[in-house]
Amino acid sequence: MGRARATVFLIGLGATWNAGNVGPFVTQIAAEFDVTLGQVGLMSGSVFCVGLATAGYMGSWISERITVIDGLRLCCAACFAGNVLLAISPDFALALGARVLAGIGLGLAFLFGGVYARHEGGPKLVGLFGVGITLGIAFALGLGGLLADLDVDWRLAFVLSALVGIFALPLLPRHSEAEAPEHEPLREVIVGAATSPRFWRLQGIATPAFSVPIVIGGWFVHYLVAFGDVAPGAAGAIGFVVFATSAASRDLSGQLLARGASPGLLSLGGLAVGAAGLAVLGLEPSLAGGLASAVLMGIGLSLPYAVVYEEGVRVLPGSPIGGLGFTQATTNVFPIIATPLLGAAFVAGDGEAAWLAIAAFVLVGGILNARPVVPPD
Repeated sequence: MGRARATVFLIGLGATWNAGNVGPFVTQIAAEFDVTLGQVGLMSGSVFCVGLATAGYMGSWISERITVIDGLRLCCAACFAGNVLLAISPDFALALGARVLAGIGLGLAFLFGGVYARHEGGPKLVGLFGVGITLGIAFALGLGGLLADLDVDWRLAFVLSALVGIFALPLLPRHSEAEAPEHEPLREVIVGAATSPRFWRLQGIATPAFSVPIVIGGWFVHYLVAFGDVAPGAAGAIGFVVFATSAASRDLSGQLLARGASPGLLSLGGLAVGAAGLAVLGLEPSLAGGLASAVLMGIGLSLPYAVVYEEGVRVLPGSPIGGLGFTQATTNVFPIIATPLLGAAFVAGDGEAAWLAIAAFVLVGGILNARPVVPPD
């Protein structure tokens, strides 16, 4: 169990480092490639999530061809290759391709890491997986903000990201009984997801738990620096608080669910708190407001985390990998659209309204899931 815990944690940490490593260097990257903030937002979130969604939608197809452990190895390889490619990219087009590859790595981590964690330790280990996922973004933002404050070249930060992406490789076992089902026809999974009302209702908590943090990771530091006159190092430190708090909340989510807590209460209560944090960020982008929003968002958005995994593997009967993969992939449509739109809103001076709109979206998702999508086993 100890090795499984370390493996699950490091898979999450290394893969989601990619979701926070662009944010602190937005200005440097824009200047390097002579592009706009909106275009960097496209690279940070939208293009990245194309790769993430691709891995999710192809989950059932991939799981028929490789084992869970091979899927985790492929995850590490994609994270490493994507970051190395970005670190040496001579132009913006190649950088975009590198971000797709890094996104695929994170998608494979969500898919196979979640299955492995659930098999090895149930909701509690799923919670620990969530700790690794959120601390990856936290350290990427915190360390990135510090490096940006010291005027360290952004390319060195992506070399570091590449190394973090393969931390888990030496710990992966040769074999695990956490094998994916042998036959989940892709066409049946697609039809099942498209025609299932409960699948679409589950997106109401899956998107805030998985994808809203990606948008936050892309713009949080820049927003505090540009609109609250917060120093980059301090903004990065507050960004770390968002995801460090989220890590504790995700672990708590798994613990509470394992002890019989109501999935509906975790969903509605958590997302109400998360929505309040987003509203505070939009209305008060100062040092104090940033800290308050960090704690509220970190706690609230992550409380439904274990619920998504538990319901995601059961939302499509007979297709645990396909159901979970499609759930995660569909949530990633949100940052593909929202990340560049948020950047455009900042340029237009409408940042406050944009954050409030995301807060309303999160709250509605919680209300729709006050009753569990899938009854407990």
